Amino acid sequence: MNYFILFKYIIILFFISNIKTSTNKINKNLFHNNNKLNNLNSNILPLSTNNFSSIMSKKKNSDKYLIIFYTNLCENCQNAIKTIEKVSNQFKNNKNIQFYKINCEENMLLSFQFNVTNIPYIILFENNKIYEFVNIPTFSNFINFINEKKTFFDSKKIPKINYSNLIYKFYIEFIEVVNNKINYWLKCYNINIEISKNFLHISIICFLTFILIILFNIVYRKYIRFLL
Repeated sequence: MNYFILFKYIIILFFISNIKTSTNKINKNLFHNNNKLNNLNSNILPLSTNNFSSIMSKKKNSDKYLIIFYTNLCENCQNAIKTIEKVSNQFKNNKNIQFYKINCEENMLLSFQFNVTNIPYIILFENNKIYEFVNIPTFSNFINFINEKKTFFDSKKIPKINYSNLIYKFYIEFIEVVNNKINYWLKCYNINIEISKNFLHISIICFLTFILIILFNIVYRKYIRFLL
């Protein structure tokens, strides 16, 4: 009887998780559709990992590219984008100034490439230099930033991605997500055990060593044994 009740709860949880994923998909589609509609009427063009290098290669030294890194759920980002939209209207007749936006969630490689830690993160490309916006995102501050540019860091080349740091960050995020999921499911079943991150690290190391031993055993049996 207990097994039947447990099986029933598993089915209920399965349906709940499916409902959550479906609602998340609907919300994401709504976000994407709204973004597409906004992009059609916007002077701020979207940048991604696919078109970033091609657009940057066409840039001349005299051109100015203002780029904002944002996320959809960040209210400050959305307010900053609205302000930049007003600023872009001021420079409509100036073809040397372009405005772009990069979604950090959809373009994580670019976020890591520019070491984006806080959002909104706003930079300006001009004369082989990247100028960093470090002021309150108001209309007048953006106008002064484009014309004056007080804070900058030299960059003849776009910053390269540090893949070792990238892999490490993905690994830490993966451990964080798995740890939260496991502890959540344990609480759902009223199991008073909390899995630590260290335990997950050790489990992954043990699992990888086990896989390596199996692979070595297969290679040894097929190839090395006959050579010896």
